[in-house]
Amino acid sequence: MVSSESTRISVGTQVTPPIENVTFAPAPKLLERSNCSTIFRGMTFKEFLALKYQHKSMNSIMDSIKV
Repeated sequence: MVSSESTRISVGTQVTPPIENVTFAPAPKLLERSNCSTIFRGMTFKEFLALKYQHKSMNSIMDSIKV
């Protein structure tokens, strides 16, 4: 809430997941419930960063991880 009586200070921080320990992938329970199969393979944050620097667009990244 903005107040004309006091000053607000905002601090931005950068939080990233562990670079190698966490795999990002579709949630198996959600896939089971919807009777769908996965379109993309899981990957670590490190793999994502490597792909991000290799490709110029998010579409080309997504194309490279399709199952």
